[in-house]
Amino acid sequence: MSDGIGKLKLIGAQKISEQTHISKKYIEAILRQNYESINKVQLGGFISILEREYKVDLSEIKSNALNTFAQEEEKSVFIVEEKKKNYTPIYIAIAVFIVIVGAIYTFVSQSEDTTETKIESIKIPAVVELN
Repeated sequence: MSDGIGKLKLIGAQKISEQTHISKKYIEAILRQNYESINKVQLGGFISILEREYKVDLSEIKSNALNTFAQEEEKSVFIVEEKKKNYTPIYIAIAVFIVIVGAIYTFVSQSEDTTETKIESIKIPAVVELN
């Protein structure tokens, strides 16, 4: 056990927690060198705070912890999920296209009907003879 950990154990986790505002459970985990409840970034930060506040050397603990995290990373298997294709923009484009085609068809059919109606109303009756 390093002198730094011994000094911190003498101070006690509760008092360290009150002075540094680091959660007591994390302080206890560091003092027991049980890093399961702490992630790598938090551990590095907590050790740096403890070294700065109590002027102790915890480099041995930091290196042991980094080795532990490195071994865990080697053991872990990452499964990459396939990206699901997003067809929403295609469906929206198709819907917009259908709406536009429907609107054009409706407009064209209405304009043909009105043209025929106008032609029928313009028809002139038979030619009248003048004497």
